[in-house]
Amino acid sequence: MKQKNFYKEFFLKNSLVLVVLILFVFEIQAVSLKSATDCMFTEAEMTVSANPKNPIAYFNRGVANRCLGNYDAAIKDYNKAIELDPEFYKAYYNRGVIYYQSENIELAEQDILKVLEINPEVHYAHFFFGLICYDKKDFAKALEAFSQAIELNPKYTKAYQYRAKTFEKLGEKENAELDLKKLEEIKDTV
Repeated sequence: MKQKNFYKEFFLKNSLVLVVLILFVFEIQAVSLKSATDCMFTEAEMTVSANPKNPIAYFNRGVANRCLGNYDAAIKDYNKAIELDPEFYKAYYNRGVIYYQSENIELAEQDILKVLEINPEVHYAHFFFGLICYDKKDFAKALEAFSQAIELNPKYTKAYQYRAKTFEKLGEKENAELDLKKLEEIKDTV
């Protein structure tokens, strides 16, 4: 019975990824990105119908809605995922990104801080919090957040890039240059 549940959970978690991979592996050239996203949405919709109490199903449908530009529907799906699993930090993160893109910085900040409360090891959440602080011109907090993202993922190029910008805002040109140099070193190894 455990093995059957494992496969069911695996399919629920990875069904959208599998659809996209299948489209690319078989190089279906006639399928546009919109068609692929529509396919992802249809798959997610069926998964929600089959598993209305599974937060991953709502999360996946939220991802599909976001890809389709249906941001209000995506937020509703992320809300439902969070309602079903209040520790589902990826749903908070994705909802926070939508809030940020719609310039609702306060709600974005609340969601990103919730991600960091649930899982402080999420480097991209530290980076995103840094962006929020940078936009709010709180450069000291931005610097701290970008530095934490780099500590957690030393090859995270965006964090070096934005930390360099933050150093420049703080008048620390030498540190900015060091980060830009490190950024180039990382790019050269990739």
